[in-house]
Order: sequence, then structure tokens, then C-alpha cells
Amino acid sequence: MTRVRIFGGGVAGLTVAHELACRDGFEVIVHEPRPAFGGKARSQLSGGLPGEHGFRFFPGWYLHVTDIMRRIPRQAGATTREQALRGYPEAASVASRLREVRSTLTFHRGRAPDSFLQIPRSICEFGEFVRGFEWLAAGLRASERLRVLKRVALKLFLFYSTPPWLRAERFDRLSLAELLGAASLPEPVQESLKTVPRALVAMDAYDGSAHTFLNTSLLNLAPAWRSELPRDRVLRGPTSSTWIEPWVDTLRALGVRFEQGDAGQAERVLVRDGRVAAVLTRSGARCEADVTVLAMPVGPLQELVRASGLADHGEEFGPIARLDLAEQTSEMVGLQLYFDEPLTTQPGHLFFPDSQYGLTAISQLEVWDDEFVAPLVQRGVRGVLSIDITQWRSDPFGHTPPRFKLPIDVSSGEELKALVVEQLREYRLASGAPLLRAERVVGYHVDDDIDLASEQNRSALLVHPPGTWARRPLAQSSIGGLLLASDFTKNPADLATMEGACSAGKLAARAIVEARAPGAPEVRVHELVEELEPPWLKVQQHGFESLVQALGSFERAERAVDLLLDAGDEALAALRALEQAPSRLARSLHVGGLALVPGVSLLGQLRNGLAELGSRALRRVRPGAYPSPRADVERVAAQAQRVASAVSSLPGGSG
Repeated sequence: MTRVRIFGGGVAGLTVAHELACRDGFEVIVHEPRPAFGGKARSQLSGGLPGEHGFRFFPGWYLHVTDIMRRIPRQAGATTREQALRGYPEAASVASRLREVRSTLTFHRGRAPDSFLQIPRSICEFGEFVRGFEWLAAGLRASERLRVLKRVALKLFLFYSTPPWLRAERFDRLSLAELLGAASLPEPVQESLKTVPRALVAMDAYDGSAHTFLNTSLLNLAPAWRSELPRDRVLRGPTSSTWIEPWVDTLRALGVRFEQGDAGQAERVLVRDGRVAAVLTRSGARCEADVTVLAMPVGPLQELVRASGLADHGEEFGPIARLDLAEQTSEMVGLQLYFDEPLTTQPGHLFFPDSQYGLTAISQLEVWDDEFVAPLVQRGVRGVLSIDITQWRSDPFGHTPPRFKLPIDVSSGEELKALVVEQLREYRLASGAPLLRAERVVGYHVDDDIDLASEQNRSALLVHPPGTWARRPLAQSSIGGLLLASDFTKNPADLATMEGACSAGKLAARAIVEARAPGAPEVRVHELVEELEPPWLKVQQHGFESLVQALGSFERAERAVDLLLDAGDEALAALRALEQAPSRLARSLHVGGLALVPGVSLLGQLRNGLAELGSRALRRVRPGAYPSPRADVERVAAQAQRVASAVSSLPGGSG
């Protein structure tokens, strides 16, 4: 019997426990200092009212989390090891507690909200999906919109044309803002980059890796081409009631033991002869095991690494010990508002991109089942708004001073609640009625992990800064008998999420099973990006890699794409000049081989001409058939330059 001690009872730790407990040969003990299990995913009670770590949602690509949920029965009494391994019928598992939501309601001050379709699955839905992004280009001229679209499209082409296994090497060193050249984009687009990515994927476009952000964005859209995947889902009740508590009950039924409080708090890891000898807990206990798993958030783990001197025993612990948490972690802080009247929004996500605090939310009672709503109504609570505060340390819009006090400077939960309510009061529903009325707020709850007085967050998120993928640890450490299972380790999800924690837990469990029980059923871990990318991307990647091989390096192929980008800039200069040219000259003008046809949009002709020129340069991107790509691409740039120069000399035109 292999004894395994897991320090951390969040999603990662419980995943390790589940995978081991449903296989023969393991004695599993989970240590958790908090009174409740679930980590950042757990519900938090405030005077008997349920609170959350922000709102909870489950994208279609959360394969590891939903696999675990299908293996947890709604009633743990009948749990068997075989069922915990193979799964239950959908209706009998906690996966039945998930419900699909179709859209996000995007609010802007001064106008009605827009309904944004999250996942398009038809041509008609794709149009609705695209219209949901129109607000991003509000205030931009047509030529500016085209310039932004062209730059973003070509940079995305460059990224997604690179095979998944090469993207970290090529793009992890860049932030999303650096990859897109954000400094040269219009100011409204720059402002959107400061708020939208953090709200949608818990990442900062200026401080987070482009590799992580763009892979996650692709995964979010996977249900569009993988019909077996659901759209985003939310839980039908509080997270602990619908998922975490049945999970812990199931693990207890499988023989897992739990130690909480001081007995669950790891104080020091003792290492002897290159292996873990024991872990000392705050209670004074010396905990020995064949295998020790540290499944802790990055902050508490750093404290343990430093106290134990683990950097002296394993090189992967050096970066953890030196990590600047203030610079490289981020807050997504949960705040619940309780109302004595119903909130009528929609059963889905709410997004406030122009709010200083980067607010996102969900109206809980519109998605929860009656069994969870009825007890609240009896207490006079008829509305619950679960809110994530994503801008904690700065004003994303650069106002000096900011309109509202920064959350990090707030001294009490009451003050934070008042500031959030003041911002939300500025938004209106489609009917013109205010989203909420401050006088109907009858209670609130601030995330338990936040200490406003000391400005500490026990569950801060690592935002995956550029250049950190290579330094992030694997599940198996270089110290014998010690493994890591946290959302910041290298894992297929590559994001500080429940799916990141769950996949990290499965990686740790797989390593333990392979080493200690090689005959047991394997622990399956999905390579999410490679499995869920659309098939046509693989064709595109093959062609681009042929271009890389033909030119001798990725940098040269990148330069070829940049030349096309430059050609597009010259074409836009020509467009601006053509727009100002006298119509009688424009009708008969033939410049640089591009005929201007009466009655046809100049923009359309220029776009089609550039597309044709570009296709001449790129249509031969296939193995062994790219003899002179640079010459072709440079001809595109030269052609566009000739158009721009010739048109600028026309009477009434300008360059």
C-alpha cells in the first residue's frame, strides 16, 4: 500500500485524491488548513447566505473538470470504486448540475446593453457573434477599422499557423499587446486590450503571455466546430452544494482521510538524501508518506518553499522562491450583492468593459434551481449578483486621479461594496430601467481570501507573464517523492482556472500511478489545444512550416508576413488618397495595374486587388514549391507603394 499525502484540498488536490482513491493500492490523506474544501472554487457562507469566489462558469473545453464531475454521484451513499473510475449516468452525476448559457450581456454607460453570442454554430449565428464585437470598433473610421482588422488578422495567422508544440518557444516571450503592436493601434482599441482579456480569460494583455492568451481564446471557441462540446455552462446552485461537498463525500466513501485546521497546514518540508523525509504541520505533527503532493496556491507554496529551503534541493523551486507576487499575480476578487427584489437581466454572463474595476457578473437566482432559491426567498433575498473585480491595483483607463478609489486602497468591505454599487448604478437594462437600485441591497459578501487591511490575497492568480513557461515546474519535481499539482504548473490548460488545477492534478496522479501502480488503469490527460483545434488549422500549419523551412528560419517567415502587413499599410494610404480624389478622375484611373471600375466600391476593389497580390505570393506555400517567396512578397509591397505614390499626386488628393 502506497501512502500519499496531499497538502491542499482545492480542485487540484481533490483531483489527485480522486484518481488515486478509485485505483487499488493507495492510502490517501488530504491536508487542508481551511474549514471548507474546494480552494478558490469553494462557496463561502456569509450569515448563512452563499457567496462565491466570483461567478463560476465551465467552458466547453473544460474536459478534465467535467470528466471528474461525471464520476461524482449526486448521492455519495452508493459510491463504488469502479463507478468513481468509469463514471455515472449523466442524470445521476453532479455533471447534471450544469446548465448551458448562450450569451453574454455587455453593458456600456449611456446606452442599452448588447447581447453577445458566445459560441456561433451556424452562418446566422456567426453574424450574431461578429455583431457582438461591434462596440470594440465604435468611434473608428472605416480605414482605421480595416487597419486594425488587417494587423490583428495577420498576427493571428502567424500564431495559429505555428503548430501548438512550437508556440511556447516562439510566442511566450511576448505579451499579447506586444504581439499585436498595441502601441500603434487606435486609443479605443488599446483601452479594450486593457479590460476585455482580463475579464474574459483572467489575463492581462499587457502583462500576460500571448501564447497563453491566444491558445485559451481558441479553446473558448472550440464548441463552434466541435458540436459534441457544449457552450459555456454554469452551476444550478452554490458551488460547494452542487459539486464540492458531494465530491468530498464520495472521497470519504472511497476511504480518503482528511486533516483540517492546524493539522492541515504544512509548515516545513524535510528533505534527506534527495527525498522527502516528512512534512511538519502547524499542529506539530510529523507527517511521513511514500509520496507527498503540494497542491497549493502559488502564494502559500512560496512561503513553504522558502521556509523549507527547497530551492537548495531542486532547481525548479528557485523561480518559485524568487517570484515577485505583487508583479506577477493578479486578483479576480469575488463580491456578492444580495437584494430584496429580483434582478431581471438574463440567465448568463454580464460584462461591464468600461467599468473602472473591470466588473463581470452573473445574476445567480436566474440560473439556480428552486431548491437553492426558495430558502433565500424565505429570508427576504430575491436577487443575488455574483461579481468578479478584475482591476484591483490600477485604473485601466489611466485616469489621474481615478474616478473611484482603487480596490487595493479600500479599507473595508462596506467601502468596497459601496464603490462597486456606485459603478453598477450607471448601467441600464434594455427597458431603460436601472440595472440595480442601491437602496434594495440588503447584504454583501467579500471573498474570504482577501484581507483588505493588510492588502493580502491568499488565492491570487498567476497571470502567466511573458517568458515564464520555460521556468514553470512540471508535476514531477527533482526531489524524490515530491510532486506539484497547482494551476501555475505546466499543464494542458495553461491558465489559472479550475481546468488548469484539475489537469495539473491529473498529471500528478498519472505520474504516481505510473511509478507505483503500473498495472492500474491509466490516468487520462488531454492535450487540449492539439485535440480541440479545428482540422483546417493543421493544413494551414503544414503550409506555414513549409514556408519556414524554405526560408530557413521562423524569423524570416515572420518577416515575409510582416512585408504583407507593410503592403497593407501602403494600400490603406492609397485608400485614403482615393477617397479624396475627384470622382471624374477616379472613374477612369488605372494605376499600378489596378483598374478602378465605375460603380464598384474603391475599398472593395483595393481589398480584392491586395488579396489577389497576396495570394500570388502565398499560393505556392507547400513542401518543396517555394523558390522565391521574398521576391513575391516584396512585389506586393512595391505595387501598393506605386498605387499610393501615384494617387497622392492627383489634383485634390493627399498622401
